[in-house]
Amino acid sequence: VNYSVRAVLARFPTMEAARAAREGAVLEWRKHDAEVREAETKLREAEKAREDAWLNCLRGAANGG
Repeated sequence: VNYSVRAVLARFPTMEAARAAREGAVLEWRKHDAEVREAETKLREAEKAREDAWLNCLRGAANGG
C-alpha cells in the first residue's frame, strides 16, 4: 500500500467505493460539457464582435470619419 492508496482509503471505506465516487463525479462533470461548449462558442462570438467593432473604428478613423 502506497501513500496514494492510503490517502484514498482514509476518505473512502474501500477502493470500490472510491471508484464508484470517481465514476459518479465524471458523470456529473460530463452533464455540463454541452453547456461549457456553448459558453465557449458564445465567448468566441463576443470576442469576434469586439474585434470587428475595433477594426471598424480604426477603419473609420483612417477614412477621416
